[in-house]
Amino acid sequence: MYNYLINATKHRVILELKDVFAQHPAYKDLEIYNRFPYTERVQEGVVIKNSSASRFALSADNFQGTAYSLCTFAKHKDNKGLSLEWVKEDEAHLCSWMYRQDFSSQIPDGYISDKNITINLNEHMVKGGRDISYATDLRDLEVYVNNSRVMPIYVDGENRKVSITPVLPNSKIEISYWVRNIAAQGVYQVEITGGDPVLNKWEFMVDALLDKEDIFTKKAEGTETSFQTTHRPVYPGSLKIRENGNLMQELLADNSNAETADYIVDYESGIITFVKSPDPILKNSEVIANYRISGLSTGPFTVPNSNYAHNTAIPGVILAFGKGISQGDKHFVVIHKDREISALEYIGKWESNISLDVYAKDSVKVEEIIDMSTAYLNTYRKSQLDAEGIYLVDVNFGGESEEVFDEGTGDLYYMGSVEYSFMTEWIMHQPVLQTIEGYFINSEVIVSAEPFVPQKNIHFERIR
Repeated sequence: MYNYLINATKHRVILELKDVFAQHPAYKDLEIYNRFPYTERVQEGVVIKNSSASRFALSADNFQGTAYSLCTFAKHKDNKGLSLEWVKEDEAHLCSWMYRQDFSSQIPDGYISDKNITINLNEHMVKGGRDISYATDLRDLEVYVNNSRVMPIYVDGENRKVSITPVLPNSKIEISYWVRNIAAQGVYQVEITGGDPVLNKWEFMVDALLDKEDIFTKKAEGTETSFQTTHRPVYPGSLKIRENGNLMQELLADNSNAETADYIVDYESGIITFVKSPDPILKNSEVIANYRISGLSTGPFTVPNSNYAHNTAIPGVILAFGKGISQGDKHFVVIHKDREISALEYIGKWESNISLDVYAKDSVKVEEIIDMSTAYLNTYRKSQLDAEGIYLVDVNFGGESEEVFDEGTGDLYYMGSVEYSFMTEWIMHQPVLQTIEGYFINSEVIVSAEPFVPQKNIHFERIR
């Protein structure tokens, strides 16, 4: 934990110093190194030589709260599971803005301008940005009639309906609205299919299992004996049927639960047959089926190097690949309909000390380089570093010294030092792996680790 954080901090300091000196005419060629890169001592440049840190505890166990996310990830039970470091929501691409879609064709034939018009949109509307809940506010979308913006009178994002006041016949109606862009609810397998360890370049494929839900009946007659799923074939083992919220039991292949089983299923055709008699299901009950179907296989996608964040393979999701990437490794990414518990979040801080040695053939140059470095980090770039969780809290200036550069001529070079103290934050997630799916009377508790393997883990997380 310490080394990853201190190395990242040093890397940011180097980038910032390179940026400031590259813009200065007198120092645009100044080199900045992380420790001494050559056998010969640097004659002019900046060297980050020493670093240390001490722990800054925020609480006894560092626990902050519970993270809620639209996506979580899991290792495959038969794989190393070291390729993915973490999975997060891609805040910038959770939703897409549908700009001025034309719905003029929905004006009824023979329409007379005396009634409100209800427009049926092509997709569900959401509030947009980071909020994927259904649109309900009149300000969640924009309506244009003949290129003039008007205010709708009713918005129902879940049912994809927008009502507007009467318009003239043959008017042009355009609506701009947000839609959910994150990948469809389901389970996505990420498999490293090839790569070159020498070049540190890899490829991976994504295979999807999509979640589906069918409401078979909201008020059963009690005599129904079978239903058929809307989508098929059903992925084997994924079907869950609930009667008034209670999980029903499928007949096992060995008939070991024949006395308590509620139904049998043909996964290929999606036909579900209830086996209890005389009442296959309860009268006036609601029967809902949740299941998965095979989705598209996409890829290959390229990981050009380790410690790389990929945000296009699964829309709305950032896949962070680490240094443990290897061919054949598999992970599962789970996309939820709404934000669910994904991880326990732990947080803390390190007070890091980074020492810089400055070398030059002119003592004045040494002083100028130290002053410019300190002024830049402590003023111009301070707000940016603060936003990244890197806080400059103290500066200590060391002494200056001189050493012989050429004994024959007596030329000297000069060295000065400065030490910066940074307060850096760290956050770690402990994935929540299992949830209790349900239980049967006189039977053992059934634990479901969707998607049938241990799993679970974003930005725009809610901490409770």
